[in-house]
Amino acid sequence: MLRDEFLSLAMKHGGTQSTAELWWAEVESHYREEHRRYHTLEHLAEMLDLLRGESDAVLAAMWFQDVIYDRRGSNEERSADVAREALTDLQFPRATIDLVERLILATKTHAPGDLPPETHVLLDADLAILGAPRERYERYIEGVRYEYSWVPEAMFRAGRAGVLRAFAEKEQIFLTAAMHERFEETARENLAWELDGIED
Repeated sequence: MLRDEFLSLAMKHGGTQSTAELWWAEVESHYREEHRRYHTLEHLAEMLDLLRGESDAVLAAMWFQDVIYDRRGSNEERSADVAREALTDLQFPRATIDLVERLILATKTHAPGDLPPETHVLLDADLAILGAPRERYERYIEGVRYEYSWVPEAMFRAGRAGVLRAFAEKEQIFLTAAMHERFEETARENLAWELDGIED
């Protein structure tokens, strides 16, 4: 159960259950927002399945990376701010909080920069949807389009094609050996299939 997993991590460094419960309510309410169709609790659960057992920093970044997701922009920066407030409240070590902030900001470009290699798994898990079975990938596309329903169709298609091409042109989409082996081939097939549909 997502709540139990969150509380277990949240109380690991001395945070009280009541404080952890308050932050879970905050996180859950954001991921249940009406304008979301992909960046939801389902997305969190799918990432958790890939990240269970990883470091506290990776797991905390997972919970908070999309806590703010709306059309006003600066979502990663605002999510990182919420993470810093929450993890400070929950008595996480300062070094962990700083790393969580860097991890969340890295999801904006999916460029690892100088992040520790053991944390690259977060960026890969965030992109794992690209290597999902086609039925799930189609639901992902529909969800993203719904979340950008305010963008005119031609503008959305052009922007989406640019994003897809950027990933397709990477020498390697997934940074870690395990995720590369598991998702790379299917991700490239999905990207090519979606691009064909957009550019027809």
